[in-house]
Amino acid sequence: MTKLRRLLGDREPPVEVKPGHRFCRRRRDNVTEMATVVELRAEINGIPHVRFELAYEERSIGRVHAGLRVLALGSFVETFAERVL
Repeated sequence: MTKLRRLLGDREPPVEVKPGHRFCRRRRDNVTEMATVVELRAEINGIPHVRFELAYEERSIGRVHAGLRVLALGSFVETFAERVL
């Protein structure tokens, strides 16, 4: 049984999320938010969370690093639905 499977119980995530995976979200203002997964862990109440490095990309300014963020796994997958291969 994988660590993520233990965190989720019987629920299957719609997208596989592992450390090192990159995901993106394209905003209306032509800025792309890039999320690089650092770790998955269950918080005190047992809800799985994703810790990730966030960066903003835009053609005229390049890449701007925004630091570490944490979201519940469900919120992360809803926000960053597109995996970058």
